Amino acid sequence: MSSLNGAGVLITRPGHQSAELARLVEKAGGVPVLFPTIEIEPAASASELLSKFHALSRPDLAIVVSSNAANYGEPVLAKIIAQDIRLAAIGPATARTMQHLGCQPGIVPASGFNSEALLAEDEFRDMAGQRVLILRAQGGRELLGDTLRQRGATVGYLEVYRRILPQPGTGEVEKIESLWAQGGIRFVAANSVETLDNLVRLLTQDGQRLLRASRIVTISERVVRKAEQIGIAAPALLAGLPTDQAMLGIMLA
Repeated sequence: MSSLNGAGVLITRPGHQSAELARLVEKAGGVPVLFPTIEIEPAASASELLSKFHALSRPDLAIVVSSNAANYGEPVLAKIIAQDIRLAAIGPATARTMQHLGCQPGIVPASGFNSEALLAEDEFRDMAGQRVLILRAQGGRELLGDTLRQRGATVGYLEVYRRILPQPGTGEVEKIESLWAQGGIRFVAANSVETLDNLVRLLTQDGQRLLRASRIVTISERVVRKAEQIGIAAPALLAGLPTDQAMLGIMLA
């Protein structure tokens, strides 16, 4: 398929992160339908983050687990750079965000873009005596920190942002579901388990039935498994790279 031929794509990302995928969908002949199922906000002020950072022991390594962690943790990243602390990024998209902020991560997974991929890097095999700081969201996954502790590291967290459930009006949900029921949505772009969980929470029972009959598009194997768990019949489309272009490509394939 060289064109989306008018197919609607429900984009569940936070509003400030939807523009590029929406542009690509439209350029490919599709119809982007923006319905954020997650909102991002700072977990603390810049001064509060810096105070928390200075209260910690100087880490040997700081890990940034997402582009949001880089953006909302920018005041801390500036201090990390000034102290010449090693930096790691969870994947290439996060690394690019960090570079835009003026810092170059020394460790980026050779392939993959999640905790598992980062932990597979040689630098993380033996962490005995290492002090690690993880910049993340409130309530983030524990796999990275738990595994590093098992490998001998001392791990601390700096939670720089939080994810919240949006509160769309009843009319907005009805409008989305009406469009869906008329065949106006073919694909659902969901890059995290939380965005998919929140979508289910925001939809009515009729909307949930429409979701189960749709095609999920994602960059995450965890989302693929979650889609199966909630009863989405069609196999999810898994993009090979964490980019908007790759997500579009898998819809066009």
